[in-house]
Amino acid sequence: MHARLIKYLLVLSFVNICISVLSQEVTHKESKSVFLLDSLKRREIIFEGNQKIPDIKLSADQAVRYLQQRIRPELWKNEHDPLRLAIGRLVFEASHQPLDSAEYFLKQVPD
Repeated sequence: MHARLIKYLLVLSFVNICISVLSQEVTHKESKSVFLLDSLKRREIIFEGNQKIPDIKLSADQAVRYLQQRIRPELWKNEHDPLRLAIGRLVFEASHQPLDSAEYFLKQVPD
């Protein structure tokens, strides 16, 4: 009876050791996720810590050209999107000289 109890305890301890050793094994999936995060950080898709956002400096002409490229209808799901129409109006106002009605009427007056 004593030998049988020792046999069960040895088997139980062996199984316990195998389970604890196997649970600490590093999997291959973990290394892939670390590699993916590192590559995203290198491409600056994911920022670490308190990273300063770079200043974007565009001239007025560059900003108008950038917005003109972004309001093309093929880039929008809804061609009549209010944001697209508002950006289009902004581009129009920025790219055309304001029409002053008083100046227009004064130029029409004969000398």
